[in-house]
Amino acid sequence: MTHLRGAPNSRPIPSAVDVPPSPLDANGYPRYSMIIEWSLEDRAYIVTIPELKRHHTHGRTITEAVQQGQDLLESLVDWWREDGWPLPEPQHFDYDVHEVAASQGVPR
Repeated sequence: MTHLRGAPNSRPIPSAVDVPPSPLDANGYPRYSMIIEWSLEDRAYIVTIPELKRHHTHGRTITEAVQQGQDLLESLVDWWREDGWPLPEPQHFDYDVHEVAASQGVPR
């Protein structure tokens, strides 16, 4: 907790560490991950949402791919909720970004 020094009747202010992350984003959708990969064959960025394995989308640019991925995620979640289907739990991927970059030959 963080306190404001010198402020009368100061109350503790929760820090980011004190507040558990919400499983939902600000719009009420699960915080799923997106994997974005360049496809030479398709000449586009392919988006995969690991929790939604059978569903993919794409974009000509990374920005477009992210937007398409978000649109896909929101559409699927809305449909599944309407049909009463359970949503998959968001997965947590625990990896070291520097280790992954080094394995790809990216200098630190």
